[in-house]
Amino acid sequence: MKPENRYPLTLKSGSVRVKIYRTRHRGTRAGWVYQLAWHDGTQRRTRQFADPERAEAEGRLLADQLADGRAEHRRLTVDEIDILSSARQLAGETGILVALREWREASELTGNRVVEACREWGQAHASSTGDLPLAKAVERFTAAKSRLGVNVGKAYQGRLRQFAERFPDTAVGGITTPQISVYLDTFSNATTRNSHRKNLVTFFSWCRRQGYLPAMMETAAARTDRALEKPGEIGILHPEEFAQALSWLRTHHAATLPAVVLTAFCGLRREEVHSQKWDDIDLVAGSLHVSSAKARTPAHRIVHLTENTRAWLALAKNRTGSVCDGPVLDRVRVLLRRQFNPVPANAFRHSYITYLMATGRTAGETAALAGTSERHIHHHYRRPCHRTQGEAWFSLHPDSVTGED
Repeated sequence: MKPENRYPLTLKSGSVRVKIYRTRHRGTRAGWVYQLAWHDGTQRRTRQFADPERAEAEGRLLADQLADGRAEHRRLTVDEIDILSSARQLAGETGILVALREWREASELTGNRVVEACREWGQAHASSTGDLPLAKAVERFTAAKSRLGVNVGKAYQGRLRQFAERFPDTAVGGITTPQISVYLDTFSNATTRNSHRKNLVTFFSWCRRQGYLPAMMETAAARTDRALEKPGEIGILHPEEFAQALSWLRTHHAATLPAVVLTAFCGLRREEVHSQKWDDIDLVAGSLHVSSAKARTPAHRIVHLTENTRAWLALAKNRTGSVCDGPVLDRVRVLLRRQFNPVPANAFRHSYITYLMATGRTAGETAALAGTSERHIHHHYRRPCHRTQGEAWFSLHPDSVTGED
């Protein structure tokens, strides 16, 4: 059929009719213009095209839309359909609207530099050594800390090796937050759990600094939750009980007295007592430098020796080398339990802090003397006590507490 005999061309879709007219037009290359004409239910509408094939394609699409009742709400052109199809392919499994919203937000956050920002982020978070075996990373960590003079015994070496053994075939970059959380949940005691978590946070932060993990990303350990620690029962000794214990130890186990005195009258921790050197104790000046205290922490301190403390320490026959021969305080607790009543955990240090505040010291002053924080003073150590009991505790003197036969 000759072109001039085809027009007007009627396109049908159900009961809908769309017509295409051809008329002369000097402004087009072929000299013709093709006009779509249809009725949208309220009025007659037209649209012109220079290409007959394009006009027919648009006309058939329009007829189908009108038949489906969608023409008023959505009139897509062939170009628009192509664009929509390409957009769906680019978005993949992500919805087009979701992709556009994320792109807009990313554009606003980066000042219209989305691709550049993503490239920089990828470079910053790239880790070429994330496949380092966990056990190997733990080994390197403990070795590095040891070279810096850090004691990596139970806190790091023991606990981190235990953690690595739980994930024998896992790389340091493959550990996830849920895996660490499940591991920490094996510890029923909140304090123990938090201690293990603290070691893991330190370890993974070190791995990040070494380049074993992405440099700018929060570590899996840091994203775990900290357990709520309930205040424990603060156990102390009454001055009369302690006087009886001192008397018995002086008679039967005199070598243990310096260790007991340092924790009960100076507030040293168990680990500090067991590492204390006589060279760091000046009985003449009445001062003690904590030998094993960690530098740049509250535990790094000078302790004032009261008169009764100096008198007890002066009873020691050999004041050279270490104050203790092994874990003396552990042995003392066993000895006193057998001879008297069980001694509560950390009872000597707890008693020191409790009675020190009873004598009128503020929480801040007590914290400084004990090498801790005010929060720990109230949460872990202090037990309300009368001033007379505090004064009685610090007045226990070798002259008033005689040895027992």
